[in-house]
This record gives sequence, structure tokens and C-alpha cells, in this order.
Amino acid sequence: MTVINVVFPVFAIVALGYLLARRKTMDVSTISEIMVNLTSPCLVFTSIAKREIAPSEWLVMGGAAVAIVLGNGAMMWVYQRTNRVRMRGLFLPAMFMNTGNMGLPFSLLAFGQPGLDKAIIFLIAVVLIQYSLGVLIAKGEGGLREMFRLPLIYAAFTGFAFSVFDVNLPKFLLTPVEMLADVSIPLMILNLGIQLHTLSVSSIRHAVAAASIRMGGGFIIALVFVTVVRVFGVSRNVIFLDSLMPPAVFNVILAQKYGADPDAVASTIVLGTLLSVITTPLFLAFVT
Repeated sequence: MTVINVVFPVFAIVALGYLLARRKTMDVSTISEIMVNLTSPCLVFTSIAKREIAPSEWLVMGGAAVAIVLGNGAMMWVYQRTNRVRMRGLFLPAMFMNTGNMGLPFSLLAFGQPGLDKAIIFLIAVVLIQYSLGVLIAKGEGGLREMFRLPLIYAAFTGFAFSVFDVNLPKFLLTPVEMLADVSIPLMILNLGIQLHTLSVSSIRHAVAAASIRMGGGFIIALVFVTVVRVFGVSRNVIFLDSLMPPAVFNVILAQKYGADPDAVASTIVLGTLLSVITTPLFLAFVT
């Protein structure tokens, strides 16, 4: 019953978003802009600023994120070299997991507020890499400038400063920030369902390989990391959970924008998300 209580709310809202997109024409770009520029930065800021987060947690969660993302990238490089394939866009879904739309709500529902706090650190690390290395892979040049256009990064640094120096926002300022933060997770899940409706499946062979590297390879790297670094408790569970997340939908936005094999990227996202319906409940059944 615990697994059902965690998994059902997320996938139910994803399904509602998908059904809504089938009946109504939805402006996905506007919803994404609201998430990226308003609700997600507010969630990150409040989660960091209102709590004391030890530097060791940043090292552990951030280190795990870096190891998994770069390790998956190395696996995809080996796959492409072995199969004599040159698809730079395929690196994106293999490397960058859905730590936002799915990772945050699952961490919150399964492990409570401590799990959410750690998942947010993991998310920030992944986003930093995605908006630098990820854009460089998709675009080729100018990726570093894109990173500093992301409000999420400034929200993280500001929240960290507020936490370190024990600064509190006045109530009249904190309240709207908290209200936007509360909207963030449900909106992320709903938006995932809406975006899935627009994606189609092709390039099956490469999509299967990329999804396998993203989720299977990611879990193996996570297992090695937590064993070597000796990570336990909620941090260990959140690292495993995030390592199993399917590719982020944002990958196809990058691929489409820069012409980096968008069909193969979209196919990987669809297959990975469908596979997560099985893998996520199985994992949570063992740890909850």
C-alpha cells in the first residue's frame, strides 16, 4: 500500500496531463517557461534557504549526480563508437534524467521533506551540467552563456547564502515565494503528461540503447558510488531513485532547438518513461 500511495498520485497526474492534451490544445512552451523562470526557482530557494544543509550533503548528492551523468555519457560514447553511430543528440537522454518532474515528487512522497531536500541538491547539480555540457553537446558553441541565463542557478546560490548567514525574508515577501514553490511539483508532473502527448516513437534500436544506458547504466554507477563513498540512509535511497529516473523531457527541447537528432531523443524519452512505470514501483517496494 505504501508504494501505491507514492506511485499512483504521480502517474495519475501524468495521465491527466496526457488526457488534457488530447482534448485541448495546450501551450507547452508557456507552461515550461513558468516552471523554469518562476515556480522551480522558488521551490529551490525555499528548500535551501529555510533549512540548514551540511556541506557534506552537497558533496555527496552533487558528486553522485556528476558521476552518474558523466558515466552515462561515457557509456553512450562507447556505444556509438562500437556501433559506428554519430548521433550527438542521443547523448542527451542517456545522460540527463528527469530529476524535476518525477524525481522531486517521488522523493517527497517516499522519503518526506529530508528526501526532497536531498533530491533538490541532486537536481541542481544535474541542471548545471545540462545547461552547460548538455547545451554544448546539442549546440556546439555558446553553451556556457546559456547556463547563466537560468534563474534556477541564481535561486540556488541565493538560497544557500540565506541559509549560511541565517537571513530571513519578510513575511510579505516570503509568502508569495512559498505559494509559487507549492505549485511547482504538481505543475511539473502535469506538464510531463502534456509533453508526452506531443512525442512520437522512432529510431527504436538506438532509443532502446539510450534508455537502457540512462536507467540501467545509471543505477550501476549509483551502486558503485554509494558503495565506494559509503552513503547510507535517505541520501542513498534518493541517489538510487534519481539514477533510475527516465530521460528528462527537456532533452527533446534542446534537440529540437539545435537539430540534434530530435526523433531519436523523443523516442528515448517515451520508452524510458513507459519503463519507469515498472522500475520505479519495484524499487520503492524494496526501500519503503
